[in-house]
Amino acid sequence: MSYLKYKIIILLVVVSLAAFAQKDTSKAIVKKDSTDWKHLSIKGKVFISAGIGQSTILIGLYSSPGGNEAKGTSQSLVYNGTVDYGIKDKMTLGLGVAYQTATGIPAGQYTVYGFTENLTRLNIAARVLWVVRSTKATQIYMGFRCGVSYWTDIITPTPSPMAAFGPYLGENHVLKFPSIQIPVGIRTVGNLALHFELAIGTPYFGEVGLTARF
Repeated sequence: MSYLKYKIIILLVVVSLAAFAQKDTSKAIVKKDSTDWKHLSIKGKVFISAGIGQSTILIGLYSSPGGNEAKGTSQSLVYNGTVDYGIKDKMTLGLGVAYQTATGIPAGQYTVYGFTENLTRLNIAARVLWVVRSTKATQIYMGFRCGVSYWTDIITPTPSPMAAFGPYLGENHVLKFPSIQIPVGIRTVGNLALHFELAIGTPYFGEVGLTARF
């Protein structure tokens, strides 16, 4: 009888130790997850980015191919800068500025040789981004950007007032609102990170650059 009593006591001790160990392991896992999430949260963080991209600016301006109408001849890269601030664990609010130039043949009844149409586009916009997936190495995000584009359109050399052609935009200083963009991107995690974006809309459809995180 005493032998059975000792077996029961030993069994109770083993079960108690196992339960305590399981409880302690659960606490450790929760603590680890909590620490990881705190590390991945972007709330209160500032992201300053600079990059270069490509756009469909010539297609948008000169959709009619060649012939006797105006046509685009070249375009620069899109130079883009953004500043974003984490307002929630997975959300940032920011401001973006993008600049691009393009050249073409002036609009008119006939193709005009010896004249060049010089265009610039300065885009200023607000944007909001949501982190849809986050790991210790990368963050995938998507968002919405809305703003305004300021255009200049200058023909060189300056044509005479009687010339049968003029700026494709109709005038030199043109303000276009709104500019809409839906970007999807991925960036590495760190104080200095690499980012890559694809987008629908203005001012670029693809961009790559560096992001500093503070």
